[in-house]
Amino acid sequence: DVDELLSRVVDLVVRTTEADHGCAVEIDTETGELIPKAVRTRASLTGPAAAADFVVSRTMIDHVLKNKEGVLVADAE
Repeated sequence: DVDELLSRVVDLVVRTTEADHGCAVEIDTETGELIPKAVRTRASLTGPAAAADFVVSRTMIDHVLKNKEGVLVADAE
């Protein structure tokens, strides 16, 4: 199951990088809408975080889409 795999990958990334939060999103090819597929915060590693409570900078998303690479940011606001 792809969703389960993404969930495990995001868990692993948050744990190993000691990130405060992490996410994997899918782009709806028809609407361009970003759909959260796996969202984790350090506090939620025992279960899924609420995607509605998770905010990602549009600038960061645009960077990821343009460069086709993940981003690790220190002290993002």
